[in-house]
Amino acid sequence: MAQQTAVEQLYERLERMIPRTEMYNRDKIIYLKQAKEMEKQQHEETALSIAEILLDKLEGKNGLPSKELFEQYYTQTYGNNNKTK
Repeated sequence: MAQQTAVEQLYERLERMIPRTEMYNRDKIIYLKQAKEMEKQQHEETALSIAEILLDKLEGKNGLPSKELFEQYYTQTYGNNNKTK
């Protein structure tokens, strides 16, 4: 079985919490597809940026350790939102 994404986990939790209504049943698939597409795009952008960072590092264009580079990229891209922890 494939590992669940954050979007899929949230969807399952909401399914257990929210009463089923006609409007909810109609719209939930649309919202799930939109959220999964957004999540996919974020993963793609992250992977491409990490690849670029690694290439720069290999070419000696930056002196920061890889973990710091990733944290810097993540903070610039998604902000420093630790409220969910």
